[in-house]
Amino acid sequence: MHSQLDGTVSHDYANIDGREPLWIHPKDAEARGIRSGDLVLVANGRGRAMAGAYVTERVMPGVVVFHHGAWYAPVETKEGILDLRGNSNTLTMDEPTSKLACGNIASTALVEVARWTGERRHVYVFDPIEEAL
Repeated sequence: MHSQLDGTVSHDYANIDGREPLWIHPKDAEARGIRSGDLVLVANGRGRAMAGAYVTERVMPGVVVFHHGAWYAPVETKEGILDLRGNSNTLTMDEPTSKLACGNIASTALVEVARWTGERRHVYVFDPIEEAL
């Protein structure tokens, strides 16, 4: 279903500050000064996205879980495009597996996670269209 259920009650239960949650192990979170509820920057050579930290032992150290489903909410920054909502597709390859389909390459990506210390920007994707313009 990817982003089809974003903005519904079924998706809202997990969001953190209006963003997709990123699950991170307590040891990794502590090393980065991250606590549950903090905003984090998830980045690699393909892109950058904000997420809400969820510190849990339900993931292995050295691994994060960043579900997909958030609507893409790009903003231009001096460092380049930043997705405010937490769309994990910004961090994965965009390579088709054939002329007809894109395969499931979105299952893995190497990323770095850091506590967000910048401006807390408004997630605009659910604003009425008149306000967004």
